[in-house]
Amino acid sequence: MMVDVYKNIFKKYSPTQNLMHSFVAGSMGGITASAATYPLELVRTRIAGMVTPTERGIWRTFIGIIRREGFLGLYKGLSPTLIGAMPFEGVLIVQGCIYIELTKSAGSIWGI
Repeated sequence: MMVDVYKNIFKKYSPTQNLMHSFVAGSMGGITASAATYPLELVRTRIAGMVTPTERGIWRTFIGIIRREGFLGLYKGLSPTLIGAMPFEGVLIVQGCIYIELTKSAGSIWGI
């Protein structure tokens, strides 16, 4: 996962890890994942929204977007997706870190 890549980058500069590092790494991982998959989501949305199919299939729609709007046309509307992904993924990773710490402490209490 990209979150681990970003956490390793943070470890180089700060040996102690805290929840803020996890939040930022999760946010950056969410941004990376969203940016990588967004063109596919755009093509899927365009196909679903066609009243009369002018292009048949994923590849033809993909190439049609590039021809009409250029390569950056595949990333139209990415900003709202990134704005939503940053806090969501950050909180999700922090929740996972808290869960791991709680299960470690519960395991030591119960002798597991």
